[in-house]
Amino acid sequence: MLYEDQKKEIETIKERTLVLKLSDADCDRILQKATSHSMTVSELLESFIGDLVDGTFTNGSDERYLAEDWFNRCDFECDDKRTLLWHLLEQNADLENFIELYEENEEYKSHPEEFEEQREEYEMEPGDTFDFEDELQYWLDDWKPSKLSMAEEVEAIRDYVEALRKFKGE
Repeated sequence: MLYEDQKKEIETIKERTLVLKLSDADCDRILQKATSHSMTVSELLESFIGDLVDGTFTNGSDERYLAEDWFNRCDFECDDKRTLLWHLLEQNADLENFIELYEENEEYKSHPEEFEEQREEYEMEPGDTFDFEDELQYWLDDWKPSKLSMAEEVEAIRDYVEALRKFKGE
């Protein structure tokens, strides 16, 4: 099974475009570092990223451990982990589906009369909740709101989904 998963991941390997902000001196240094080991800068970064994210290809468990240790020591986790985006990512939620559920729920709250036909069509009792309400509540149940408004939380999720699409070249 593990081999099959890796095979599927390998099939998605393609060139990605990243923008890095580096000084001229850092460009020289990374190029020297890569070339001193017969690598391109892209190959060096691909290798490090693979270790950092326990990716499709890694250089071994020690390297993964050290990359994770580096990441943790850099204290990148300063941001508030209570964001809805972070919560949904931790739950492996389908973010696009979550946005659709949220939008449908907002539409329902704005125009409940438009949903009454559906209530009758599905032979629902007054007060019964729609599936989208239940599913949305499922994703929100264990989440403790952050300092952002719900609209800002959902906008951050939209931004993430769009950035992911662009990053994947979709």
